[in-house]
Amino acid sequence: DKYKGLFAEGGEFDIPSHYSFGVAFVPAPGWTLAADYGPMSYTDVASVSNPSSPQGPLGAPDGPGLRLAGRRRLQAGRGLAGERRLDAACGLRQGRKPQ
Repeated sequence: DKYKGLFAEGGEFDIPSHYSFGVAFVPAPGWTLAADYGPMSYTDVASVSNPSSPQGPLGAPDGPGLRLAGRRRLQAGRGLAGERRLDAACGLRQGRKPQ
């Protein structure tokens, strides 16, 4: 209710739909390489996807939002299992900012 009169759909901020799929393999003992890909659809949530210019009154279903579109992301990482006391991991995430 805090944002009821500010964002579309009475201020509702639902989590956008998203999914991902990935692969991982072990090329040598102690090493793991992994990658995953997944899109996120902001268009499912009016308070996030509606344009920011007023099309309807604040808080209305067609009211202003944050004007975000969907985005895709790709992640890759490497894990290295060391001795009993050390495990290390690093990764990279690539994605475009929401439009």
